[in-house]
Amino acid sequence: MEQALRESGYRPSRVARRLRMNNGRAHLVGLIIPDIQNPFFAEIARGVEDAAYAAQYALLLCNSDENPDKERFYLDVMRDESVDGIVLPPFDETDAAVIEMVKTGLRWCASTAVSRRSRPISSRSTTTAAPSRA
Repeated sequence: MEQALRESGYRPSRVARRLRMNNGRAHLVGLIIPDIQNPFFAEIARGVEDAAYAAQYALLLCNSDENPDKERFYLDVMRDESVDGIVLPPFDETDAAVIEMVKTGLRWCASTAVSRRSRPISSRSTTTAAPSRA
């Protein structure tokens, strides 16, 4: 059986493994930043990574280059990777991809940093970025 799996190039699903091994928790937090070269956002990334690591979470870091298509792509990646939470830059409150993500119940928060193209949504819609360790 193992030889057949090797020959076929089979690779186990990381998502399925997480469901079996970690009670459905990925221990993974996503972060989308608008510009990795901006020292301000680099500092945010460092702080989020430090907090995630301290809570035994890994960080999935994505740089959107302030490109809405890249943001949507990375939101899809994060959903597919079953992250436990997402930290987002300010975004347009009418962005369909973000609205859909919020509807799934995924924990998220929006930073208050100012982006050239976005308008922050109200703070009442945000929750804690770091998932609880329950």
